[in-house]
Amino acid sequence: AVAIDTTQGGLIDAGDSAGDINIVADSTNAITTINTVTGIGSAGTLETTISILAAHNTYSGNIDIAETNAISINKLDQDGTTDPVDVTLTVEGTISIIDGQSGVTATSGTVTIDANGTTSSIAVSEDISTTGGAIIVSADDDITVDAEDTISSSGGNITITADTDIVADGASGALSINCAILDAGSGTITISSDENITLNQLKTTNDTDSAISITCTSGAIIDGGDATVDVVAASGRLVIDAVTGVGSANDIETTVASMDIDNTTSGNIIIDESDALTVIKTEQGDVGVD
Repeated sequence: AVAIDTTQGGLIDAGDSAGDINIVADSTNAITTINTVTGIGSAGTLETTISILAAHNTYSGNIDIAETNAISINKLDQDGTTDPVDVTLTVEGTISIIDGQSGVTATSGTVTIDANGTTSSIAVSEDISTTGGAIIVSADDDITVDAEDTISSSGGNITITADTDIVADGASGALSINCAILDAGSGTITISSDENITLNQLKTTNDTDSAISITCTSGAIIDGGDATVDVVAASGRLVIDAVTGVGSANDIETTVASMDIDNTTSGNIIIDESDALTVIKTEQGDVGVD
């Protein structure tokens, strides 16, 4: 295990010579704990090869970490309020945000979580939240968000992308957003994947034509359950592009002002809207529109 604490300053990358890794603690269950005041890798990305991360920055400076292997996150907490205060975690492997720990939290800066590699996925088992910054979550393979967890921002745009290597082969990039709620505040929500996208509750007060956009390049948009309305943008537009159905087996419940849906190959389009609706387009390439 590694513990690094500074009560006045930050954790600085000493340089980027070939092969240099700043912190190595990759034995099973080894926790790397970092507590700083003015950033972690703020002036230059901190390179790591670690198993479990618990990081906290309190005043200013970015958190910028590049991990060479899979990583588990116990805590990634950016409390800085003096710019810059972004959080960037780039991983050459799978990312697991561990259930029962502190999740990922930030203030006004952008949170970027990126899993690189053909089989690199992200498993979100604890909350991701900002008080106003954007949230970007991307993986070259699947992304799953557990049912009891939330992804939320008070007003920053939220973008979630599975299969970021952009291979529309139906073999990678499933996206399950079966969380308690994905809430962008007044920001937009943009979701894309190659394989199926499972929804539970997406919510924004954004009133634009791009309030919520959902794109699936090889699969379907699937209802994650009937306990909540799947998509809420009461003053904005829902745009869906799918290939093998939208709510085909179970209705997608919506509360939106307008809707633009395109399904190209197979499966039904079945929408259950709770209020008045302006239909911009509903285009079905095969069967069934309700």
